[in-house]
Amino acid sequence: MGVRALFRRFWPFLRRDRLALSLAGALLVVSALMDTAGVWMFMVLTDDALATGELAAFWAPAAAWLGIAVVGAAASWGGEILSAKIAEKFLLRLRSHVYEHVQKMPPHFFARRKTGDLIARFSGDVEAVERLVASGLLETVAAVVGVVLYAGAALYLRWDLALLSFALAPVFWIVARNFSKKIRSVSTEERAANGAISTVVEEGLSNIELVQAYNQQERQATKLHAQSVRWFRAKLAEARLSALYAPLVTVVETICILLVIGVGIWEISANRITIGGLLAFSAYLGYLYPPLQNLGQITMTVTAVRAASERLVEMLDQHPAVPDDGSRQLPAGRNRGIRFERVGFRYPGDARGRAGPASGRGGCGVDGSSRNSTSGLWIRPRWCRRPCRCPTRNRGARSRRGIPVG
Repeated sequence: MGVRALFRRFWPFLRRDRLALSLAGALLVVSALMDTAGVWMFMVLTDDALATGELAAFWAPAAAWLGIAVVGAAASWGGEILSAKIAEKFLLRLRSHVYEHVQKMPPHFFARRKTGDLIARFSGDVEAVERLVASGLLETVAAVVGVVLYAGAALYLRWDLALLSFALAPVFWIVARNFSKKIRSVSTEERAANGAISTVVEEGLSNIELVQAYNQQERQATKLHAQSVRWFRAKLAEARLSALYAPLVTVVETICILLVIGVGIWEISANRITIGGLLAFSAYLGYLYPPLQNLGQITMTVTAVRAASERLVEMLDQHPAVPDDGSRQLPAGRNRGIRFERVGFRYPGDARGRAGPASGRGGCGVDGSSRNSTSGLWIRPRWCRRPCRCPTRNRGARSRRGIPVG
């Protein structure tokens, strides 16, 4: 499923916050503008005050630089707060919608799916969609605006140096593209292993009576260990790729900056650029490459979360064959209750039976009471004298392989 299709699918959960989203984006743009202006004031301060040694030329650029820094900090703070609020509200709406949708599914929907995997979709997969649609959108806008502003300022200072610097920009795209392909397959395996771990834990704990009765603790632990090793290997592969990406980008950055400084020294000797201009140009490059690196990282993140998003979309695309028309719902109201009169309850008679190896026996109860009571009687040890909720045998005998067990 493409990124555009995923955005269209989950945009309704973000639509009502579009004004706040626009404001957050505008604040992040203002923050990038202030960073650009701050570097420019640094160039003015260097050429007019530092290079000449005149203190009188220091105060005006210094005051302007300080004001720019304050405005940029306030804009950055406001943008981050709004972004976090938008992301959390998106998570709230999406998780509630998914839960309401799942509750409408027929029983066979749950019979074909592991409960632990469904739980994983409610947690990790929903958060992955948020990173793609809400947080990822704002991060992309901030990175693109930063690239445009810093690249434009560098071109304005020295277009020939800027073009020389931009020549290495496609290397970032090539590196990010190659890493994205590998990240996608690893992320798909990681999400599947995460769901399998939740499934094993949920099944083992919800059927703990049977696990204990048939001494299957070691087998359940082995299953959990196998899925944990699978998840461990996927996360380790993901960590290796992420750890390798940043150093490669740093090497490319260093090569480009050294190349610019070398050419810039020749330009200074020819009086084509001032020292302050060269320092400002280097600063713009320093500001330019992190957004480029962020764009590459965002590409890798989008590739990674697409697997989780597709799992969530697959579940939301399921609909009951016979939808509930709501005709059998209880009437609304709080002042209602239930009433019992002379109600009694007991298990009639006693029970006997035998289940041999490779054979099965059925115990019929209205709601599975025979199964639960029998398993409870089996696992309760004869030496247990603690008050608990397990059924207690007051007569008869239990045996396994002909050996009495109490």
